[in-house]
Amino acid sequence: MKIKKINQNNRWEELYKKGQYQGSYPNEDVIRFIQHHFPDREKRKNIKILDWGCGTGRHVCYLAKEGFLAYGAEVSEAGVKLTKKWLNKEKLKAKVDEIDGLTAPYRDNFFDAIIECAVLQHNEKNQINEIAAEMKRILKPGGHIFSLCKAKQDSLFKGGMRLEKDTFYIKNSVETPTIIHFFDRKELKLLWHEFTDIKIEYTERTINNMAKKVAHYIVWVTK
Repeated sequence: MKIKKINQNNRWEELYKKGQYQGSYPNEDVIRFIQHHFPDREKRKNIKILDWGCGTGRHVCYLAKEGFLAYGAEVSEAGVKLTKKWLNKEKLKAKVDEIDGLTAPYRDNFFDAIIECAVLQHNEKNQINEIAAEMKRILKPGGHIFSLCKAKQDSLFKGGMRLEKDTFYIKNSVETPTIIHFFDRKELKLLWHEFTDIKIEYTERTINNMAKKVAHYIVWVTK
């Protein structure tokens, strides 16, 4: 059985218009990544960091508060508007752009770092490769990428309709319904193999009184 082509962009637009899935705080692992690579607060005013798939702005606002030149890129018009609204409310400055999800309106070697927090995973394999290539294009030599993506150990793995190897149309996730691609270490190493340094960690927690697992890989790469 096949399903019609899924428009993920429309799905995020729908979620954000309804006021759903609006994170209030930055991801803890994003904070660790930022503090590790950019501890000197005096230098941050000249450091450009992009949140690819910024949603409603939790990491863009965090980066702006921390003194960086903050940028956000998002496929949802509603997400862009909510991010700008949050920035205005907090009297923060950042550049936020609406993108098509695969390309970004920035010149080569532009950013010092790029964050993608559970964004790549909501694509099919060919799109994941395109996004990773685009991130490499706009990242400076020596720049860093943070990536958080679903691991096969997650309880949602194989929990929906199979679209391709390790990619499923999931109806019972937080962002329901959605596409989720599940990774393993071998695939992640291959995805980022053109980078000079790859660090992969694994995180897992339980939910529903330990009945289910939420599992992710945390990836740091350097160009």
